[in-house]
Amino acid sequence: MSGDEFLLFGIPAVVFLISGLLGYFSGKARNKRALGWIAGLWIAFTGLMFAGAANAPGWDALAYVAALIGLAAPSGVGSFVGGVIGWVRQGGATPA
Repeated sequence: MSGDEFLLFGIPAVVFLISGLLGYFSGKARNKRALGWIAGLWIAFTGLMFAGAANAPGWDALAYVAALIGLAAPSGVGSFVGGVIGWVRQGGATPA
């Protein structure tokens, strides 16, 4: 895997896995505060990237769009999927 391929596929995959694991373990523990913090940080990052892209002159907005596509999208999807799977797979009371 060359450097360009790593930037295109490796970094978003790692971001997806890390955020998916964070969402999974937070959902499995039914930790609403942690899930709220993850969602809040994602919303803040996405909002800042949109604001930066809107205020960037010329082609400079492409860096913000690349950050949205390569970081914010995999992070949001990974957190949501991991959180839902963790919430559903949370073990209930074990029978005696």
